[in-house]
Amino acid sequence: MAEHIRLTREQRGSTRRPSSRRPRGIRPPEDIVSFCQRTEQIIQSFRSTATDQIDGYDVRRLVKLELDTGLSVDDIAKIDGIEFVDQDDGGVVIALASENSLAEFEARLSAIVRHEKVKGAEVIYALKDMTSWGEEDRKGPRLKSERIPDNEFLVDAELWSLDGKAAEVTKMRSAFETWAQRTNIDITDKLASAPYYRLSVDANKLSLLLKHRDVRFVDLLPRYGISPCDTSVDIQDLTVQSSLTNNAGVLAILDSGIASNHPLLSSAVGDAQSFIQGADAQDSHGHGTWVSGVALYGDVRAAIEARTFVPKIRLLSGKVLDDSAEYERKIILNSVKEAVEYFSSNYGCKVFNLSFGDNKFQYNGGRLQAFAIGLDQLARKHDVLFVVSAGNFDIEGFAHNANKTVEEVYPSCLLDSEAKVLDPGSAVNAVTVGSMAEYDRPPIYDDEEITKTPISSRLHPSPFTRSGQSIKGAIKPDFVDYGGNYTRHHGRQNLHLTELGQITFNQAFATDGRLFKLVNGTSFSAPRVSHLAARLHGLMPQVRATTIRAILGVHAYLPLNEAQQEALVTALANGGDSPHLSRLYGFGHVSDDWIFTSGDEAVTLYAEDNISNNVNHFYEIPIVDEFITGKKRTRKYTIALAHTPVVRASRLDYIATRIFFRLKLASSLDEVADIFSNKENAIRANENGIGSPEYKIGPQMRDRSTLQVSSFSFQLNPRKMQGKKLYLAVVRNDRPWAKGDPLVKEEEPYSLAVHFQDREAEQANLYNAIQASLQAKMQGRTQGRVRHNR
Repeated sequence: MAEHIRLTREQRGSTRRPSSRRPRGIRPPEDIVSFCQRTEQIIQSFRSTATDQIDGYDVRRLVKLELDTGLSVDDIAKIDGIEFVDQDDGGVVIALASENSLAEFEARLSAIVRHEKVKGAEVIYALKDMTSWGEEDRKGPRLKSERIPDNEFLVDAELWSLDGKAAEVTKMRSAFETWAQRTNIDITDKLASAPYYRLSVDANKLSLLLKHRDVRFVDLLPRYGISPCDTSVDIQDLTVQSSLTNNAGVLAILDSGIASNHPLLSSAVGDAQSFIQGADAQDSHGHGTWVSGVALYGDVRAAIEARTFVPKIRLLSGKVLDDSAEYERKIILNSVKEAVEYFSSNYGCKVFNLSFGDNKFQYNGGRLQAFAIGLDQLARKHDVLFVVSAGNFDIEGFAHNANKTVEEVYPSCLLDSEAKVLDPGSAVNAVTVGSMAEYDRPPIYDDEEITKTPISSRLHPSPFTRSGQSIKGAIKPDFVDYGGNYTRHHGRQNLHLTELGQITFNQAFATDGRLFKLVNGTSFSAPRVSHLAARLHGLMPQVRATTIRAILGVHAYLPLNEAQQEALVTALANGGDSPHLSRLYGFGHVSDDWIFTSGDEAVTLYAEDNISNNVNHFYEIPIVDEFITGKKRTRKYTIALAHTPVVRASRLDYIATRIFFRLKLASSLDEVADIFSNKENAIRANENGIGSPEYKIGPQMRDRSTLQVSSFSFQLNPRKMQGKKLYLAVVRNDRPWAKGDPLVKEEEPYSLAVHFQDREAEQANLYNAIQASLQAKMQGRTQGRVRHNR
């Protein structure tokens, strides 16, 4: 076995020519007079309904504009006095408008009626409606669906981010905090990174809050799903290795604490801290201990069967949840931020596991929530990897409301709007993990009668997992792993929730004598991936978090054969459109077969670099003869790219910098560089002739994510590759608004990973062949530089 190999890019890059294609314009209406009359009525209606707002930090009005989606939000600046604030789905733009700007709007309408040429006319033509951002707009889902408490209670309130204008946000925050103090609204906590507050209010104060112009959103507190489980199993006579290897990775579990005195945890827990005021680091709930058991050993069941427990990582525990997290006066993102800063600075920790989600905030399009945005920002700032659970779906409740059984609604219900990933699982710079069933053989009570049957088949989505996508169609979850299954008892007709679950550690071992516990949930699929990520970092301590993410990606695969895929797609569709399995599996299940080392049958290459906007980088992928020649057999290679871009919540684009890759067969570097010298060619470049794409994840689908993975396989000798070279082009293309963002770097970092598999070859020699090919290329470059300098 050997270390993974570094891949070096070609010395020549290229700068792309700007696109000659113009964006779609807004056409003038056919009946100008009627249009202007209707628009004037819209403006007057807005003036009459916008007077019940509590003034904000300045005198301008907050306007909710519904515009044609073909208009860029930056175009509204063509109307003097209108300033863009935020945008939402369906062409809805939020802006600040002065009385003078409204008058200017009306003056332009009159000029249009007179057939005069008007600057910014397309903005006026694009206008469909103009209203206020009212009380109902500000209410979150809990305020809309739950009873308001009688006495004082806590809410979260978010102000407008003002499109990232820091000076304006500072003024707005100061004015809001002064108003809150004057109104006797207690601020119990706030975020430094965003205008987000936790407030103590009663019904009257809440009413005022919902009228405040600068408030974007108000809701009751999140409830982070950490439900208890009730089935245990006793295991005795175990051998526990107490010492850790020198290259043991470090993993921080941010959860409800940890029972650090558990005999199978104690030797591996390096530090346990509480980031909740007044609470110790011990786990009084149990969830953090359950997650930690899976995170430490990966497969606890296998360790039990071997009667030997060998910890391969060191655990750090950060308590950010207690038994009643929804009543905590501190915002959980602040606790997570403190934990990340503490563990990364003191222990160099790069991998953090968060196995909880807000049960009321499933992502169904539009803007991400503050927690997901915060994780995206922290991941970039500290170069860390967050592994987050997708959240658990209440399939029993869904079936009951539909007046059906769980079997009747499974699996199609997993694509329902109620079953989308929970906040913060929609974070694009984090790895989100869903769940699939590891077991589907229920207990047999006698030799002939099976009294229980499983809901999910083995390797199919767990009945409680959640589905993607994230913002702008980004693939979520990123991966799946084993999280459990449900069974149906035929006699009593009830569901058993844990007997086909995952085995982990019982936090109450000291009182009930049982070391282990059976659990179910995506909470326990996520730490299996965290376990792999932490071990990778231990073996490769100098690499970026994005490199760990990319290596995880190239070792992921869809664990179903083609017939199983087709059957599952049919069952999921249930008469509707055929869904893509990535909505439940992401890029697949991360295999640990060759993830830590390379060898004769499988080789992993990786690269880290930085790229400027409108520039291409090129890598020659070494397709050696040993890989493409010989007898008929399955050979596969997988490419992954990962980056951690700046994000801006006020923009639906959200991601400031797009970095993506394309594969291309070409005779020379000059040929491929010429292809990618044009922006449109770079985006539209196909990937024909490089093998059969597995799992049908193509360029347009993967480009939407900050982790992008595609696999290609072939059995016969790929003739198109003979005499050609395979190049990987990395392309950067920033959003227009990214140019003014101080956080966007001149050269943005990214990571690549390439994985080759040839497991059916009689005498595979991939590692030596690829290494020799890369060394020969490096020697050629060195000799070329020497000749050039003579």
